[in-house]
Amino acid sequence: MGGPIVTPGGVAIGGGEPPEYRKFGIARVNVPFIKTYPKPTRIDSFSGPEIAFRRTKHQGKTVVKDRFLPWHHGFSHSMTMGVIIGIFVFLFAKLFGYSHATDLALASMIGQWLHVFEDQLGFMGSNLFPPITKDVIPGFKLGESGSGLTNFSTAWLMIALMIWNFNRFTDPRPIPIGDAKLLLYLIWPSMIGFGIAIAKSFKLRKEIAKLMDYYTNLEAFEELEEVGGI
Repeated sequence: MGGPIVTPGGVAIGGGEPPEYRKFGIARVNVPFIKTYPKPTRIDSFSGPEIAFRRTKHQGKTVVKDRFLPWHHGFSHSMTMGVIIGIFVFLFAKLFGYSHATDLALASMIGQWLHVFEDQLGFMGSNLFPPITKDVIPGFKLGESGSGLTNFSTAWLMIALMIWNFNRFTDPRPIPIGDAKLLLYLIWPSMIGFGIAIAKSFKLRKEIAKLMDYYTNLEAFEELEEVGGI
C-alpha cells in the first residue's frame, strides 16, 4: 500500500495522495519467503531502506530470507571490523612516529565495539565475527532502534564515562569527588532508563513474537503456494 511522497521530515510533497492504482502492489514468487525484519517495512521518504535477500535453510527447508539494512548488520558493524580499524590506526600512528600508537589503536577498536554493542540492544543484531560467523546474531531486544529511552540511556552512559575518565586523569581534578561516588552520580539516569526499557521490552517482545510467528509459518506459505504463490 502507499501514500503521498514525503520529505525526510514526513511533510507531503508533489500534490498529495497518489492515484488509487498506485497504492498497492503484489509480487508472487514460487519459493517460501521469510520476512526476518519484525515489522512491516515502511518507505516514506525519497528512498526506502536497503533490503538484501538470501537463500538459506529454515526448519529443514530451503527458503529465502530478507536482511534489513545488510551493510548496517553485516561486516561494517562487527567486532572483526573493530580489530581491522585498530590495526589500521596503529600502523598509521606508527608511520608518523606517534608515541601512544597502541593506546590510540585500542581506543579506536573499543570505540567501534561499543557502537556494535549499542546496536545489539535492539532486535536485529549483527553478524559479530565474520568470516567465522555467517549470519546475524539476534540483539538483546531491549528496544527498537528508534526508542528515545534506550538511545538516551546509552548516549548518557557514554558521556558519563567520558566525563568520569577526564576527571580521573586531570590534575587537579575539576570535580573533587572520589571515583566510585562520581561514577554513581553520573550513571544513575542511564541505569533508571535501562531499567524502564527492560520492563517495557517484555511487552514489546510478545508483540514481535506474534509477528514473527506469522512471518515464519511455513505451513501457511505452502497453503498460499497451492492457490497461486506467495
